[in-house]
Amino acid sequence: MKKTIILFLCAVLALPAAAQSWDQAQMFSQNIYGGTARSIAMGNAFTAVGGDLGSIGINPAGGAVAGYSQFLITPSLSITATQAQGYDAGGLDPIGLGDRVSTGYTRAKMPNIGFMINMDTGRRHGLKRVSFGFVSNATNDYTYRANASGSYYGKYSYSGSLASLAQGYTPEAIGGDWYNTGYGLEPDWSAMMGARSHIFDHVGENSYLGVTDLMVGGKPEAAGQLFQKYGYQTRGYKHDIVMNFSTNFNDKFYIGANLGFTTLSYTEAEYWEEMPDDPSTFPKIEYDGGATVATLNSILAKRSYSVSGTGVYFKAGVLWRPIAGLRLGAAIQTPTLVNMTGRLTWYGETNLKGIYFSPSKSPEDEWVYALRMPFRWNAGLAYSFGSFAVLSVDYEMADYSLCRYRGRGEFGYSDGNWGDQNADIHDALGLGHNIRAGFEFKPMESLAIRVGYNFLSGSQKNWLVWDLEDPANPQLFLESLTKEERAAQATHLVSFGAGYSIGGFFADLAVRLRFMPSSYFTPYRYYTSGANVYDKVVDVAAEVPEVVVSATGIEPVLTLGWRF
Repeated sequence: MKKTIILFLCAVLALPAAAQSWDQAQMFSQNIYGGTARSIAMGNAFTAVGGDLGSIGINPAGGAVAGYSQFLITPSLSITATQAQGYDAGGLDPIGLGDRVSTGYTRAKMPNIGFMINMDTGRRHGLKRVSFGFVSNATNDYTYRANASGSYYGKYSYSGSLASLAQGYTPEAIGGDWYNTGYGLEPDWSAMMGARSHIFDHVGENSYLGVTDLMVGGKPEAAGQLFQKYGYQTRGYKHDIVMNFSTNFNDKFYIGANLGFTTLSYTEAEYWEEMPDDPSTFPKIEYDGGATVATLNSILAKRSYSVSGTGVYFKAGVLWRPIAGLRLGAAIQTPTLVNMTGRLTWYGETNLKGIYFSPSKSPEDEWVYALRMPFRWNAGLAYSFGSFAVLSVDYEMADYSLCRYRGRGEFGYSDGNWGDQNADIHDALGLGHNIRAGFEFKPMESLAIRVGYNFLSGSQKNWLVWDLEDPANPQLFLESLTKEERAAQATHLVSFGAGYSIGGFFADLAVRLRFMPSSYFTPYRYYTSGANVYDKVVDVAAEVPEVVVSATGIEPVLTLGWRF
């Protein structure tokens, strides 16, 4: 039985909605909290601590813990270091992209800014203080860049992969209007870009051949050894802007609520570059019936994809001091319906000696939809050792199988054409767990030392495995992840920092290290037709390069604040 994991490509590939997959629903819904330098240094284990503006998005009741008003600002850097190298799942030498390539990427960000106004009611018992706050806290950061390169020793080129997507379509369909060729189900835009930029060419009937390829025994394969490059980059953020109201009863019981607004910005870019390892050994390419002869220098393709969105939710929390030193806290958050706008463009160029072809750039495709992020809850406890130390532990849970894509139309929201994506979410995802711990020690009144740890489990529970033995009738099976595979999904964050205060001014520093799970990329695939030309399935027999990337994030954070 031939199997391929999450790689079935059907007619929906040509629709913009195909970019919205179960893994993107999980990525956009997951919270990796930012906050102040203090909250970050303590692993954001603040459900039962409170008093810090970084904690407001975690437990709204924490806004009333501090007996003063405050304003603060938190600039930061997001630094990602990656190492990429080709690999072979069977343990053999990689067939391509085998160089070990290290890449760094740095962006500035603002994980926290806001203020809290604390008002004393003048009462000695009952409702003692009321607080109002407006805070922006980061809840995820998408800074990431990886590059891979190396000689390719196989016969399945990137240009050939685009040609395989075009096979069976008429030249009129491949070269027609980007949005509507009039041929029913449209070709994939990457194939249309490849044809227009001459990354592959029409060679008869409804057949196409990559510019790097020759026909050998009736089948296309690379004309010689190639050198390839591949790059993948993401950037952006998710922020929660919250309006907080919280109350303090007898300095023992605190209640708070947030009206939260989620803002999301995400950009994803890929590039593919391919060239002869030794141009002198590559065969000449004939154009215009042999009237023009050219030599291949290189091909280049780029994909740019972006998503922006806004949503709203409600969150409520409590914090209780049952005995001296002990604090207990809990909070719940409603699902967030985020209105999203997606955009996609493709670009391609072929550089030849002897003939010139203009590059091709697609128009910007744009579509709107909505993503419902799941309900989440968290609980925590903290213990204060007098005024010189505090230890805290949190647990947070969300069920990502409840994420749903919705179409946005004139008459509101509906599942519309999103049934397949939502079924994949339900089948692939499950519970996500977040365990946080933090410790703060004050060797003197004005100085604090802090450490923290954050564990985020993966939320994928099943592989979506397609049986492609009969391409005309592919069958989906669910294959549970092993314990080892579940453990490999986890993200670990280690943080440390220090704080200094004098009068109403305070400054905190923190550094957080993010150890991300390894990522596995297959930069391109080969496809064959299923029941008809429109139903493309992955050719599992085609050996293409694979890349593994290890990544570490570094976040230096500074908070400057004023109490009044």
